[in-house]
Amino acid sequence: MKFYIYILLFYLLSNTYTKVYAQNETQIREYSINNEEPGAVYSFTFVHLTDIHIGEGQGDYGTPGYLNDTMPVGDIGYSAERLRKAVNWINQNAAARNIKFVLVTGDITDSGERSEFEKAKEILDALEIPYIPTIGNHDIWPYVRYQDEAPYAYGDSIMAEIFKDTYEKGKQFFDHWDDGTRLTRVYNPESKEYHYHQNFSFAYQGFGFLAFDFNPRYHVRKEEPGVGAEARLNDFENGTYPWLLNAIQNHPVKGDKNLILLTHQPPHRDIAALFNGLPLLDQDRMTRDLLKFSDHLGLWLAGHVHRNMNYSLRTIGGGVKVINVKETAANKEYEEGFFSLIHAYQIQKPTGIKENQIADNILLHPNPVDNILRVSLPKNVSFSGYEVFNSNGAKVMDRKVIENNVSDFTIQTNQLPKGMYVIQFYTENTSVVKNFIKAN
Repeated sequence: MKFYIYILLFYLLSNTYTKVYAQNETQIREYSINNEEPGAVYSFTFVHLTDIHIGEGQGDYGTPGYLNDTMPVGDIGYSAERLRKAVNWINQNAAARNIKFVLVTGDITDSGERSEFEKAKEILDALEIPYIPTIGNHDIWPYVRYQDEAPYAYGDSIMAEIFKDTYEKGKQFFDHWDDGTRLTRVYNPESKEYHYHQNFSFAYQGFGFLAFDFNPRYHVRKEEPGVGAEARLNDFENGTYPWLLNAIQNHPVKGDKNLILLTHQPPHRDIAALFNGLPLLDQDRMTRDLLKFSDHLGLWLAGHVHRNMNYSLRTIGGGVKVINVKETAANKEYEEGFFSLIHAYQIQKPTGIKENQIADNILLHPNPVDNILRVSLPKNVSFSGYEVFNSNGAKVMDRKVIENNVSDFTIQTNQLPKGMYVIQFYTENTSVVKNFIKAN
């Protein structure tokens, strides 16, 4: 019995204090999705960054208070310094490593202060590629430790306000953006308050991303400010769990192992789950429900436990594999910063027709064009949509849906400036490009 008590005490102590790993360069871990699947083809790379904890060790961050306060000048605090170093590494290596965007899975702040959110955004805005933040338990209930605390958990509102333009930019960069419940006030029967549960989804180059909010909204059950570390399904009307199952079922790019789940809390079932995971019965229910979609689930990304770990999520009873899980350690615990590089491989299905054959059978006329471009598509290929880019690579037309069985349609080009354009057509398994010239 004493042995188990010692193990428990070691776990609690090791997760109470900040662990500092000294090194001379930014630390990264690399992970590939689907690379061992038959027919998998590399597509792109993105960053998984988590547990920034801006403001940790600083007491009241910035000016006094947690709501109307403002951030300090400069990268104040070790967590801000380490985030800056991670951002610098990403900027320096994005082009060479084909890194397209950054996903931040929660604990952006240490205590949900507005000033902490502001500082995190200031540093993340220095990224030269898009980024998307999601929410963690430290971001939920604003407070200044042992001085002042918000009356209820409304950190989600502060976060939505601070990062409003970040999400708007995300809508322009990613495909099939769906705000989900992110901007909707929903009653949480556990906290007996209304909150903005941060559930939303988007897509990129054939992969679907679902960010969902397993954070509690009730006060931590001890003499501490904020919410606890445990996870919750938030299973109530318009809550996280019903949204998640519906979003997976109806995701517009759902295919073979191409849906990526993003949460702060991981779906682990080890000793750490006793303190910061889902209750056992909820875990059992969730794994059984997700098993129905396992053919579509590629990877679950999370932080929260501040560790690097890869494993398979399995059903509680039968031990059947549901999805691979990648936990990434806390950026704030490494002097030069830390994150994971995720390499995305698409599973290609034989189509019976090669990409160059598809392109040869797509007709654009007239070309050069003035006002209306007529498009004729091969009837033996299923197309999902298209996008138009100018000669500088900027998107000038958002992704348009091509209805099933439609092989001939027109595109209005009268608003486009004179010049060369690229139109990229998307199928279930690949994409092909054609060029056209706007004459006048």
